Amino acid sequence: MLSEELQAPCGMVIGEGPYPSRVMEILEQGLSGCLVTQFGTTAEAVEATKDIIPTGSGEDTTGQVHFVVVVVSDDSESADEMLRPLRDISAFENTRFMVMSTRLQLSGVEWLADVGRLDWVGYAGDLDPEAFIENVEAQLVRFKEHQKPDSTFSVSSLFDQPYADGVVIGMVLDQIEQSLGPQPRITLPKGTRLTNKGEWVEEVTIIIRGRVALIHESRGGEEIVMHEESTGRIIGLLAVSEGRRALLNAVTTTQVTGVRLTVEQLNSAIQGHPDITLLVATLFIRSLDRRLRRAEALHIQNAELSDQLDAERAQLENALSNLEEARTELSAQERLASLGALSAGVAHELNNPMAAIRRISEYLSEDVSNLLASSPDQKWARFAQQALTDGMEQPSLSTKEERALRRELTKITKDPAVSQRLALAGIRDPKLVKQLRKHSGISLEGAEQAASIGVQLRNLRSASTRITDLVSSLRSYARPDGTVTANMDLHQNLDDAIRLLSHKVDGVAIERNFRKLPSIEGHEGQLAQVWTNIISNAAEAITEAAEKEPLTSTGSLPRVSTATGSVPVIVEKPGPNGTIQINTSVPRPGWVRVEIADDGPGIPEHILPHVFEPRFTTKSGQVRFGMGIGLGVARSIVGKHHGTMRICTSPEGTQVVVDLPQTTPKEDQ
Repeated sequence: MLSEELQAPCGMVIGEGPYPSRVMEILEQGLSGCLVTQFGTTAEAVEATKDIIPTGSGEDTTGQVHFVVVVVSDDSESADEMLRPLRDISAFENTRFMVMSTRLQLSGVEWLADVGRLDWVGYAGDLDPEAFIENVEAQLVRFKEHQKPDSTFSVSSLFDQPYADGVVIGMVLDQIEQSLGPQPRITLPKGTRLTNKGEWVEEVTIIIRGRVALIHESRGGEEIVMHEESTGRIIGLLAVSEGRRALLNAVTTTQVTGVRLTVEQLNSAIQGHPDITLLVATLFIRSLDRRLRRAEALHIQNAELSDQLDAERAQLENALSNLEEARTELSAQERLASLGALSAGVAHELNNPMAAIRRISEYLSEDVSNLLASSPDQKWARFAQQALTDGMEQPSLSTKEERALRRELTKITKDPAVSQRLALAGIRDPKLVKQLRKHSGISLEGAEQAASIGVQLRNLRSASTRITDLVSSLRSYARPDGTVTANMDLHQNLDDAIRLLSHKVDGVAIERNFRKLPSIEGHEGQLAQVWTNIISNAAEAITEAAEKEPLTSTGSLPRVSTATGSVPVIVEKPGPNGTIQINTSVPRPGWVRVEIADDGPGIPEHILPHVFEPRFTTKSGQVRFGMGIGLGVARSIVGKHHGTMRICTSPEGTQVVVDLPQTTPKEDQ
């Protein structure tokens, strides 16, 4: 047989001890013309491949080891160390591997199983020479067959009958009738139940013609076809073989012709003609194979349906989330619209009286100046006008500057109390006090009163300007849904938000580092909402941390600079609780960036993934992140401007970075 299939086969036995020697003895006696070599270790086998492989043994087998028998005979349960070095050697590319072990427990053969070359596993302690040689010869045939690209290797099997099921059924009936005598053929119409789920099976039905389906009844009484027209030719055989109740209902789906046998009749026939066992087993295996394939197909189909359902569920959840976010945003916009209408009304009502107050302060300044000009004592009027002007125009002094001024004035007046009153009244020029002391007709009290009037007029003008700025900010905030404004001043937009939040940042220092920015296109009111939300969150985080761990140092109210330009502007005094830094820059051409950072405790790790979710807030708890419109809506506004918004946080603070394009696409206008 070997001379026809393969000439001069080359084999190896790897291992040391009596068992590998026994294998070599069997191979030398049982395989004529086979070149077999024994090696103690795998390394020796690899090194010797170039010497033991014949070069003239045939085109398909040149340079190849045909089979290897590895004997694992030490205390190790693993064959990995002996097998793995052979994996990447070209001489073993198509080798058939047989592994023998002196132990009944064996591991380390995974890679051979993966590539389909673990051909035989045997127990070395009970080796049958004839069976072993027969197996080796089969592996040599497989080696030859696998060298042919188009060949299909097949092995005759106990159940590999070359006949169709109908022919096998005929053979079974012949054997049965030889034992039991002629059996009547029965005809069953479509819909006849052959087995009942949960009942004992005492008879089998041999199907000559027709088809049968296996059906499962659900709890609701619905019939589910599990296997249709694929049950095999002997109905009830599985239940009879295991002596159990029927798992499913067997129902004819066409008219059926068959033979009905009791369990006792079937057993008697098998005992009288043992060949029936092989034929019945063939039908049984084929039936199980069809059922298994059907079950696998259903399993794959169910897995695909499950994946599809998961994908659809994810899509629905995403759609629901989007709808929820949209609903939240619409609700927020409704609230903001109401707030905007109220703000617009308040701004309108405040604007007119504030304008009147500002005009009145200007008129008062002019009237006082005219009154002084009409005084008969022009020398006194000149000094009083100078004191009035100093009080109106000179800036406020720091505590240090005020103490230095009082010392200078005391040197002139010789009275600390008088010097203090003059300084508080707004007189800043010691030369003016010297001139007043030289003229006995002009009292210091009159100059003090004139300067005090100037200071009050300055305070009145400053307060009216402050209220006017607030009204302007309210007007901007009241237009959240207005049209896109060209050439929008982002710094002014930020100042509006800061101004409106002055009551919330009490005790928090605001540092503004504004770089020169190009104008951008955007919704002033919507962007003001974004800055308001972020700054409010930062202030609340700082305040929360200060309440938990109050600082011992004292501070003052935030001093916010309003200067803009390329030079950083830093507050003179830090807040008692913490600091919020607002930086602007141009990260790349065509874009502007706003960075708002605080030195608060940072956003907790378990909260960070949810800060952009609609309606998410923790204000009801101890941590006070989020505000009315939410960071989700703020990010949505930034997205409508085709910008980006991201958050970086740590226990040392939180930074929110917003990038906006200089020009909004026309379709969004």
